Amino acid sequence: MTWNLNVSEAPTDRDLWLATKCGKVIKTHWHDKFGSGRWVGLATREQPVAWQEFVTPSHPFNQSDVGAVAAVTGKAQLANAESVEPPASGLVVHKHIFLDDCGSGA
Repeated sequence: MTWNLNVSEAPTDRDLWLATKCGKVIKTHWHDKFGSGRWVGLATREQPVAWQEFVTPSHPFNQSDVGAVAAVTGKAQLANAESVEPPASGLVVHKHIFLDDCGSGA
């Protein structure tokens, strides 16, 4: 996605990413409270410098079985982990257990 510098074109019926003059990027939507609308998360009378559509990404394991297995296989290759197997379900199966002391004071 690319930034649109014409803020007047920003749609007010869905979530957007807004860029502010101070360098922040926030997820926001238009709120028309009592007829004087503004972008949620911005200060009163603060105007963004650019906007772009908010796209909700999907987790790679939810895309398809092929994508899940590919993601698991890729992780296993990057980690060079012999204990990781990409099963047909797309879930990661570990053949070892990690125990951690969670504040027992020992």
